[in-house]
Amino acid sequence: MPVNTEAIGKRYPASVYAVGREKIREYAYAVEWGGVVVAGDEITTTTTVAEIGERAGMGSYVFRTDSQNERGDTVCTGIWRQLVRGS
Repeated sequence: MPVNTEAIGKRYPASVYAVGREKIREYAYAVEWGGVVVAGDEITTTTTVAEIGERAGMGSYVFRTDSQNERGDTVCTGIWRQLVRGS
């Protein structure tokens, strides 16, 4: 089934959101802040295949990246999900 490209360039109405302290706290918790990265740090990132499965007839892959500075402090963790359509 070909991809429908008719929505390219479509714009949606703007929305305004007043940010409160609780939402900032929730955001900070959700993005798993690590140590501060400074100039001169050497960051090493390892990638792990966390899951492989099938969902709705498509391949489902989950990758996890863990980045550490030269002192062994975790500065970033990422979760990457990818769906691959079957032929």
